Amino acid sequence: MSMEFEKASKGVSLPDTPVFLIILALLFVPGVYILLVLSAALTVAIGGGLIIGIGYVCGKFIRRIPVGLLFFLGIGVIIGIFAVLKGLLQSLWRKRRFEPAVRIDVNKEPALKSFVEHLCGIMQTKFP
Repeated sequence: MSMEFEKASKGVSLPDTPVFLIILALLFVPGVYILLVLSAALTVAIGGGLIIGIGYVCGKFIRRIPVGLLFFLGIGVIIGIFAVLKGLLQSLWRKRRFEPAVRIDVNKEPALKSFVEHLCGIMQTKFP
């Protein structure tokens, strides 16, 4: 098996990744967090706009402002902000998950050891 893999992987070289794509990849994670913070601000803006708009339209045309409706919209905005902030905090500080793994003694598995060494050689990394 190892010989077949070596023959198939002889023409494999390191990928050429444009610098632009590397920069985009590095900006992805901060961009996600900025987007989450901006979604909280957008929740405030949309909720506030709805409250002001409904208050204005009802005050102008019906001459009666539905305080209960505006109150529940305000509660919804507050719940939405807390939900967004909770998601942001949970993405920053996650609980450690249990990941089951099997310990393998590489000295007892020579085929696996040679396969991993070969892969490390191709990728120019250290043996784990």
